[in-house]
Amino acid sequence: MLQTFKYNLLILIFFTQSIYPTRRSNVPIYSFFYHFRPFIRKLRMTTHIINHA
Repeated sequence: MLQTFKYNLLILIFFTQSIYPTRRSNVPIYSFFYHFRPFIRKLRMTTHIINHA
């Protein structure tokens, strides 16, 4: 479970880098997590269901 969550976290970080240009990489990543919190919660639940399927 934890390994899959870390993998999803890496995907999300890569997604932030694709949203924000590299020159704006100093934008706090928690602003991304704040805006996408419901999406992240749904993603974690989906991962949880998949891992226990």
